[in-house]
Amino acid sequence: PSSAASDVYKRQVKVIGISYVTEISSNICKENGFAALASAMEIYARISVAGLCIPVIVTLFEMVSEGIV
Repeated sequence: PSSAASDVYKRQVKVIGISYVTEISSNICKENGFAALASAMEIYARISVAGLCIPVIVTLFEMVSEGIV
């Protein structure tokens, strides 16, 4: 259980990092007139965050189906 918890925390840190880097980079691109690039970066970041969340969601569904939660 502790390794699963640490895995979740690692994923949360990655999501926060992706969010901050994307927000800063996107704002820099927008300020310099690259709005299309900024939009593409935001879309890719959302896809990356969704990809990181899939294992957590699968584990939650497994726990619910087993009646643990």
